[in-house]
Amino acid sequence: MSSEPAIDLTHHDSKTIGRNAETLRRFSEAWAKGDVDTLMRLMPEAPTYRASVGPAPGAVYRGRDEVRAAFGRLLAGPPPTDLPPPSGEPVFFGNRALVFWKLRGRAPDGSSAIVEGVDVMTFDENGLIAIKDSYRKTW
Repeated sequence: MSSEPAIDLTHHDSKTIGRNAETLRRFSEAWAKGDVDTLMRLMPEAPTYRASVGPAPGAVYRGRDEVRAAFGRLLAGPPPTDLPPPSGEPVFFGNRALVFWKLRGRAPDGSSAIVEGVDVMTFDENGLIAIKDSYRKTW
């Protein structure tokens, strides 16, 4: 049996959505700052990160050590100062949220490009981010 939270589309009360929105706000701020310690405080003891890169369809990291190491590699270096504008407000449904994002990256020819993607966040019963599942457009 999986330890990941089940999809719960029936839980739409404003208290739960508000709690999850606050967790997501804090997570997004920590991500922008490259603050892995705060990211990990906003995830439960056994988080999952499904990356948009790596072996098809993307690398999967499970548990605090693997997720922390993956976030650390991804966020290494100074935070970017020229991020594109946000892609819109997150959309909450049940214990999940869709988070649309844009990052400055490089096209295969080396030119500057904007990479767009979406994360599907799954929250546990305590409002922590149990699963960060990332998808992105490729060139």
